[in-house]
Amino acid sequence: MSLKLLFSKRWYDQDPTVSLAMSLLRNTSFDNQLQIADILIENGINLSIKFKSGHRLFNRRWYDHDDKMTDAIEYFRLFPEEEQKKMAVQIIEYLYNLDGSANRCNLSCFNNKTLDEEKLS
Repeated sequence: MSLKLLFSKRWYDQDPTVSLAMSLLRNTSFDNQLQIADILIENGINLSIKFKSGHRLFNRRWYDHDDKMTDAIEYFRLFPEEEQKKMAVQIIEYLYNLDGSANRCNLSCFNNKTLDEEKLS
């Protein structure tokens, strides 16, 4: 077990990029959260990730307020490390570009493309 894991309470704090993506996701609108949740679930299914989905008795985490969000974040947690980091970068890019920045990214950048591939298309 790594020292980071011993001193961190949240799984996503192990990687600064994933931590930033989760922070931005937490602070965006619920509609944006649900759009990203759909993409996370779709990618989790495409990666053949399986877990037992179900109703949560306690809503202690910020994403437990909605079953879809809870499932999406669980998929994200179970992504292979490399895929998790790629998706974190895409979440950051998408939410950053929602703010009216140049080089807008739409939801298609999440569909199994890297950010570089999206810019080329």
